[in-house]
Order: sequence, then C-alpha cells, then structure tokens
Amino acid sequence: SDRYHLPWHMKNAALHVLFEQGVIGLAIWLILIAGALWRTTLGAARRHTLAPALASSIVGFLVVGLFDSLLDVPRISWLFYFLLLVAWTAASPKR
Repeated sequence: SDRYHLPWHMKNAALHVLFEQGVIGLAIWLILIAGALWRTTLGAARRHTLAPALASSIVGFLVVGLFDSLLDVPRISWLFYFLLLVAWTAASPKR
C-alpha cells in the first residue's frame, strides 16, 4: 500500500481507534474525551482561562474526526492528546 493507501485508510476517528485498539481502547478513549469536555465545560476547570479554547479545540477535532481520521498523523495526534492532558490537569483559579 505504498502507492495507494485509501482502501486501508479509516475515514472516521472513532472507527480508527476501534480498529487499532479494540472495544476497550475505544471505551477508554471516549471516557478520556468525555472527562476532558466535562471538566472544561461544567466541571472544576470551567473557570480556567483556557477552558473555552480547550473545549472548542476538542470538539473541533471530533467534528473533523467524523469525516477523517486525524490520528494517522503523529504531530496532530500528539497535539490532541496534549490538549486532553491540559484539559484534565487544568486547575480552577483561586479567588
């Protein structure tokens, strides 16, 4: 498939994760995303300065992921997982 990779290319991020990591990997991936979105929209990190940007970045990735798998490109997948890490570890600002 060096020349024609489209038959082997998943056009959906969730299907890509399901194929690469199985049902358990997909469940963990979805929990990771849901937790990051929860923290930045309704959870403890919602008052953080970066919370709106983090939530919209994750949602934007998922919208594009409906029609193409961005996890094939290591730089983009690293950026996505870094955004999830920042969303999970963002602390609420002190008053």
